[in-house]
Amino acid sequence: MIMKGKYYLSYSIDKKPKEIIVDVKLIMVDGKLNNNQNIYFGEVHVNGYKKEEYDLTTCVNAEYAAENIGLSLKETLILRATEDRLRFKILKEEIK
Repeated sequence: MIMKGKYYLSYSIDKKPKEIIVDVKLIMVDGKLNNNQNIYFGEVHVNGYKKEEYDLTTCVNAEYAAENIGLSLKETLILRATEDRLRFKILKEEIK
């Protein structure tokens, strides 16, 4: 069970450098647990802002979750750039 995961993407759109940092942490549930409930739940931060739209109640590997979220964000960036006819280039991509 991996408790922390980080995905880092450095990219440029029309030669303007930008970055995305996805942090996923597994936090223990406080209080009484129900039957068949996971002890941990995931918390996602993208560029320092907490994101509630990702459901990580059954997550057991934070590194895998960070990678999946980061790759989906990368795909949406690529789609937006191609729709707007902008040049998209990946400078650096890391999974920690």
